[in-house]
Amino acid sequence: MEATLPQSLPPGRVIESYGSLVWMSRGPVPEADEWWRRLYAERARTGLYPVLLEYCEDFSGCAVGGDSPVDAASFLREEWEPRSWPSFAAWPGLAVPAAAAGADPDACAAEAATAVVRRGWARCLALVQAERGSDVPIALNWPGMTNHMGKDDLSGVVRSWEDRFGARVVAFEHGGLHVSAAVPPKDLHEAHVLAAEHYLACPDVFHNDFGDWENTYPQELLTRRDWYFWWD
Repeated sequence: MEATLPQSLPPGRVIESYGSLVWMSRGPVPEADEWWRRLYAERARTGLYPVLLEYCEDFSGCAVGGDSPVDAASFLREEWEPRSWPSFAAWPGLAVPAAAAGADPDACAAEAATAVVRRGWARCLALVQAERGSDVPIALNWPGMTNHMGKDDLSGVVRSWEDRFGARVVAFEHGGLHVSAAVPPKDLHEAHVLAAEHYLACPDVFHNDFGDWENTYPQELLTRRDWYFWWD
């Protein structure tokens, strides 16, 4: 996939390429969500996927490329044995999305980008040569989840969520990931299954941010259009 930088961008730089193109702003960008939306709409033409970043410095020495996304079902199944989710006695398989089309994935992603910027979670900007957002953790060599999984594991799981739930990668904090979701799980049972997937991929956020997460989180997944993951 060829990539072409847009002519007009905020002050920034191209970092190590290794066959791929990555551009990063030199700091926080005014109206970063507006930039994100414009660049997201142009991604098919430019071959560059935009993401918001909390700190550009996290990626200043990254090596681009190298791994490939794993199979999500295989990874999550392997994680099940030592961690198991309380709602199930055995591995329930992957969650099933609702049959209805749901919301527009791109519109949900734009809403999530606006929320991230306005709350001050991520205001720097990057353009990554990637066909889809799930490829970005590998392309950026993002280190945020390395206490629990590899970047190829994360990319594989997010790719599966893209396919099933219209998920879109929006932003990276130092150790956090913001993902929008356009399609809810099929029903409350499948919401519990999806909650188990989230837990297996990112147990840290449950232990730190949720009280009765076995019951409240699946209920939230029936209506939430933004997913947040944080690794310690």
